[in-house]
Amino acid sequence: MWARKYAHCIECGTTERQHYGGGRCARCYNRKRTREHPEPGRARSRRRYWANPELLRAQSTEYHRTHREQANLRNRLRREEKDFAGNRRAVIERDGGCIRCGATSKLIVHHIDGQGGKVPERERNNALENLITLCRACHIREHEPRKAGQGPWGLPTPRCSVPSCPNPKHGRGLCRSHYMEWWRTGRPCPRSSQWPAEE
Repeated sequence: MWARKYAHCIECGTTERQHYGGGRCARCYNRKRTREHPEPGRARSRRRYWANPELLRAQSTEYHRTHREQANLRNRLRREEKDFAGNRRAVIERDGGCIRCGATSKLIVHHIDGQGGKVPERERNNALENLITLCRACHIREHEPRKAGQGPWGLPTPRCSVPSCPNPKHGRGLCRSHYMEWWRTGRPCPRSSQWPAEE
């Protein structure tokens, strides 16, 4: 059999050349395409674009927006299946919003036992009883007790090594301002004698 639906080329009747499409061999297919579209593809699309650029721009924007929305939906469903065993939507519908402040936007599903992203997927407890809905602000408050000397998510933040400087470390053990001073002058503090200039 020459092709699935054709025993030979519908134009020249040959079976020696490979089937290309629409019941035609490669040579007949290209001839037909050249007859129907005498311009090269790039010139044809350029002519179409300049005939109505606003319409094509709008079509392109709509195409990309639709595909971006579909990709976002696919990624969200994949993430929900991976991180919450498919229970995320059910938990949000059950709680009806943030259980702390009642917010209904920017919702996050939180693992009560705190073992969401810290453990491998197969060891997470994704039971409905272990999941609650929080808004983004309440979720940050849950993970970050805002103790003195602690940074995001309750992790200790290294401080600048200059005495009496409360800023976090940036480079070489110094905060940004002291690092820039060191970079310009060789001393992190202009009036400090405890930091000798590097030679």
